[in-house]
Amino acid sequence: MNWLIYGMVYLGSALMIFNIYSYVQYARRLQEKKDWGKERLYLHIPIILLVLFLLGYLAVGIFGKPDLIISGILFGGSIFVFIIFQLIQFITQRVQENEHLEAELKAAEESTKTKNALLSSISHEMRTPMNAIIGLDFIARQRQDLHPETRRQLEKIDESARHLMALIDNILDMSDIDSGHIVIKQDTFSLTDLLENINVILRGQCIAKDLYYSYSVIGTLDDFYVGDQGKLRQVLLSLLDNAIKFTESGTITFLTEQIESAGNSRTLRFIINDTGNGINPKFLPKIFDKFTQEDTTSTDRYGGIGLSLAVTKNIVELMDGTINAASDKGIGSTFTVTVKLGASDRKTSPRTQMQAHPPINVFAEKKPKGEIISADASPALEPEAAIEIPDAEPEEPEQEKENIPAEQPKGNRILIVEDVDLNAEILADLLEMEDFSSERAENGEIAVNMFKDNPTNYYDAILMDLRMPVMDGLNAARNIRALDRPDASSIPIIALTANASFDDRQNVIEAGMNSHLSKPIDSDLLFETLKKLIPDRKTV
Repeated sequence: MNWLIYGMVYLGSALMIFNIYSYVQYARRLQEKKDWGKERLYLHIPIILLVLFLLGYLAVGIFGKPDLIISGILFGGSIFVFIIFQLIQFITQRVQENEHLEAELKAAEESTKTKNALLSSISHEMRTPMNAIIGLDFIARQRQDLHPETRRQLEKIDESARHLMALIDNILDMSDIDSGHIVIKQDTFSLTDLLENINVILRGQCIAKDLYYSYSVIGTLDDFYVGDQGKLRQVLLSLLDNAIKFTESGTITFLTEQIESAGNSRTLRFIINDTGNGINPKFLPKIFDKFTQEDTTSTDRYGGIGLSLAVTKNIVELMDGTINAASDKGIGSTFTVTVKLGASDRKTSPRTQMQAHPPINVFAEKKPKGEIISADASPALEPEAAIEIPDAEPEEPEQEKENIPAEQPKGNRILIVEDVDLNAEILADLLEMEDFSSERAENGEIAVNMFKDNPTNYYDAILMDLRMPVMDGLNAARNIRALDRPDASSIPIIALTANASFDDRQNVIEAGMNSHLSKPIDSDLLFETLKKLIPDRKTV
């Protein structure tokens, strides 16, 4: 029995020595991570206590006559200290890891803020001169006496400028997606009008490249849907632009179909087929990765930085949809997009445009190159895929269907708030082309004073830049909204600015503005926005 008693005493002493050694190493690590100063004395107290425990163990073992109970208590005390110390080390390690992760997270957040601020600044500085280039180019192309060669050169300038803007937009979109800031709106819009607008754009591009363009709507479409019209337009134009870019000769086919209708949900499918260069099937799984292109020669020849498909895929997924690609090298590619939209209360009777099953590879009948082949001019198909066109139902007048004025109100007075002379001049010229009159304020403070000094309803809308000296656009909008007069809360204020990030759009909404349009100015979108926001009335 004595061997057991003295064995536990000396084993407990050995374990206590290990505990002292471990704690000394632990205290050194703590001092390396932080300068404790005078507080380091607190780290020495446990060492003193443990040494006293050890001396007590040895004294009992050498000079005392321990029994089984005392030896058990001494051995158990060493085990208890060992367990407690292991728990303290474990907890300390977890705390340090969490602090490290929090520090990394904070650094990442700061890096994201810095990156977004940099991108916003770069976007602003690039959009401002691009606004002048695109705006002046658009105004110049409206002249009827242009020499054909001059017109062609101006069209090339516009094409190159818009290509550069697409790259800027893709970078900003990916930044918003990575930071989780991109938002899918839920607005009511006409899909038919959206598709018609896309077809007008595509027709011009196909004519320029001497391509056939086939457009078909299969089955029935509702007149109105609920969703993000801008994001859907961006997805379709991105895929169609790529199809045209990588097709040197042949056909671009665009098919639209509503494939599911359940309650307030509508599922639409868009199929875009081309007879272009195609993609190696081995590379297909990578095409939606960021900054990925099949080879460097296509980068040099066709431009781009490998972001458009990555942005497109992310937007489609945010719209609760899917995107798939099929391709063969040298034969062509087919992109299939499905998105879910909401049913609109403004929906009238469905418009039957075509009745057929969606063909995957449709080739246009050989008509004059660049001509759109749509529901009224169906593409030539093989017999088993022929499309039958039923008698068209009479369409309601556009004015009644949209429940908005059929024509843009004429004679409305717009207040332009813009500090850059050239931008203000371009904007005034664009408005004048649509019979709008305009007045200009060089900064937000002048704009507020001009609004106050004129009678109620003198201005029908305000186009507000954001970055200006003296008073910026956000504060100017807040000050106008705070005025004690009837039109202060109702006048449409449209942010027309080179700031295009998510945070900028949120700031615009919080400042009480009605809409956010980014520079360079899209004249069609500008007048469409004015048409929606300005009531059908003349200026006072």
